[in-house]
Amino acid sequence: MKYILPFFYTHKFNRTGIESWAYIFEYYVTLFIFTFLASYQSVDLLLIGLTLTAYMLIYEIGYMENNVYAIEKEKSPTLRHSDEEADFVRENFYKISLVRYLLAGALVGVMALWFHVLFFIVLLILTRTVFYLYNMQFRTGLVHRLLFMTLRYLRYFSPVWFLGVPAAVFAAIVAFVNLINNFAWYDRWGVHLPRFFGTKLFDALMYGGVGFSLLHHDLVMAMVLLYMAGIKLVLFAMVLLQKRFAADG
Repeated sequence: MKYILPFFYTHKFNRTGIESWAYIFEYYVTLFIFTFLASYQSVDLLLIGLTLTAYMLIYEIGYMENNVYAIEKEKSPTLRHSDEEADFVRENFYKISLVRYLLAGALVGVMALWFHVLFFIVLLILTRTVFYLYNMQFRTGLVHRLLFMTLRYLRYFSPVWFLGVPAAVFAAIVAFVNLINNFAWYDRWGVHLPRFFGTKLFDALMYGGVGFSLLHHDLVMAMVLLYMAGIKLVLFAMVLLQKRFAADG
């Protein structure tokens, strides 16, 4: 079941410890806050619960694919599974994927009782396609980074697509910050900081700057971006303290 249940795989294998909390507050909580501020309708909070669950059922297939297949293309991969777990996922990958597709389809079917879901289905298919290309076809270079940026856009836009243009703009800001961050910290630009450590500080400054600039133009967008900046700063401080205690110990 740990390979089937939505959300569980992410926080069991891909995001653990402080990164797990980061994922929760940077992604899930952010989307719920954005939905609430953008619509003020409780039904939309229920809706995003359904869309986010359906989306993660599909998105996490990409995580599994990356963890057991894409690592074979890397010289120094990050190993998230034991050999036994990796073998199990490889042997049952298509069965696991099929069950996840069916569960996501059932949730989409429930949503279809209230509104049109065709565009959401397109977003799910697009997400799976882009993740496959990112994992299996373009492992390095500019295309790899652009695919990663596209995944970030889709991950933030797809669950809240029903909010329309504000959701598209919000996701575009997140994706653009991610792209700049990618070039700044993955290439280091002469700055030597660990990836998680450096990216949180960079994101906080970027989101904070954009958020403050929008205060008199789009209060909802500004509030969400300032929330994200605050969360990034908290995570940055937590890592800083963790390193300090480790050095003292």
